[in-house]
Amino acid sequence: MSDSKLEKILENQSNQTPIRINEMIVTRIEERLDIGKKKYGDTLSLTDERNFLKEAVEEALDLNVYLTAFLIQIESALKNRPKNEINVDELVLIMDGLGKLILTEKDNRNKTKVQKAQLLMDRLTEYADAHFKSRQKL
Repeated sequence: MSDSKLEKILENQSNQTPIRINEMIVTRIEERLDIGKKKYGDTLSLTDERNFLKEAVEEALDLNVYLTAFLIQIESALKNRPKNEINVDELVLIMDGLGKLILTEKDNRNKTKVQKAQLLMDRLTEYADAHFKSRQKL
């Protein structure tokens, strides 16, 4: 699933400079108004002959089509991900268990188990850093 569109979108969002969501909304509305002005040659006016309700319903129907298509893409990516892929929650459980094992074996003075568990913890941390990057903090 590492190549899915959703993960790329989430990764891109996490790499952006923080900006207030309201500013992003206003920017998008302004962009849409500019597109409409170019397409229709003017801004909306009280004398506009178009049926705004009809156009709004058509746009809402288009929105449903695009959102449903995107949902199907997400479901497909989830369905097609490898069965043995470890997700973040599972990795956290594994690392939590290793942490408890390390503490227990330190108390028992079992240096060999502590070293092996610590090496495995380090490898899992490297795996998490490389695999999950900025998607979700562990």
